[in-house]
Amino acid sequence: MSIEDQIFLQGLGNTRATNIEREEKKFKKRFAGDIPKTLQEYADQQGITLAQARAELKEKGVRLQGPTGFKDITKGLAGVTAANYDLEQNLEILDSGRVVAKNRPKSMLGIPGLGRFATGVLDIMTLGTSDFDQQGGLIGGVTTGLGYNIDSGKYEQKITKSGQKKLLKDKVDEAVDDLEFDELGGVIGGTESGSSGSKSVMDRLLEYKKKSAEFERGERRKDMVQNQLNYLATEPMRQAFANRAAEAAAQRGLRVRAAKEAMPSNIQNIMLSKQAQAATAASSEAERAKAAAIQQDAASRFAALGTARRFG
Repeated sequence: MSIEDQIFLQGLGNTRATNIEREEKKFKKRFAGDIPKTLQEYADQQGITLAQARAELKEKGVRLQGPTGFKDITKGLAGVTAANYDLEQNLEILDSGRVVAKNRPKSMLGIPGLGRFATGVLDIMTLGTSDFDQQGGLIGGVTTGLGYNIDSGKYEQKITKSGQKKLLKDKVDEAVDDLEFDELGGVIGGTESGSSGSKSVMDRLLEYKKKSAEFERGERRKDMVQNQLNYLATEPMRQAFANRAAEAAAQRGLRVRAAKEAMPSNIQNIMLSKQAQAATAASSEAERAKAAAIQQDAASRFAALGTARRFG
């Protein structure tokens, strides 16, 4: 098995993790709008009471924000009834489940509990029409909206941002756990790239080899075309450099030849050559004259033989 095949098969082994990550992103997008933002929404989705919803969220580690009152005790009649001169709206849940003002009177003159007692007496003196202790009860509590049980449905409690993220993660994890995967790590029944369908490992490997071969052929063709274009584009420059180099070499040869001819030894050789040529020419002329003389002598002798003959 080639290295490419091993790499491909190793990639198939990571398909499951890749598909899980893809499905998680899809589920997050799908469930984002379904995550409850308040305790009441969570209870309605689960079909349970507020108390049960509160217990479930606590078990899951999901935190809730403080309760929001249905009366504004910072202004109007509620502010007067509660004597809320600090304009504080924050509420607190007692262990008993009652909702009271967080900054309610607690101590007076440095004595713990005296403030609570004194304001309670004032509430009694007003026949319960006031809520100076900011803990609700009677007519004053109806006016301020304090003193009711947290699970009465009168208060809103929002789920913190971190709590909403925790609920979304839990829902996504649950959906991923319900997914089924084939031997290649593809999602069974999926229609996107995360599903391998009915193809086996060998089918996927052959398909990979085919596509890889086609890709490599295409890349080689691109390289050949690019190399040819580069050659055609740079050929005039290469030719110019070659011609320039040849011309420079020829000029160097001429300069070397001129320098050699100007050397004293070369001049002496030239003079000797000229002298040898002159001597050769003189010797040739002498030979021609000698040959002519011989020819003349031979002719004269032949003529003399003719004149010496007697006739009749």
